[in-house]
Amino acid sequence: MTATPARWRTGTTEAERDQLADALDRLHALLVEHLAAEEQHILPLAFRSLTAEEGATSVRTAWRPSPGTSCR
Repeated sequence: MTATPARWRTGTTEAERDQLADALDRLHALLVEHLAAEEQHILPLAFRSLTAEEGATSVRTAWRPSPGTSCR
């Protein structure tokens, strides 16, 4: 993709739009696969290994916005 973030605000070609949509579709598929594997393999280990307090701390930490993001 050659379009910069500023360019996306002012307009891009259909080809660039389609290229971005395809990249986002691929990213979504990989994310769904990753999360499914995490639920199947990692979470059971965490539930067996962490105390309730450690689990609660982990969840609170995971739901904090990352530095530099606009999530609130």
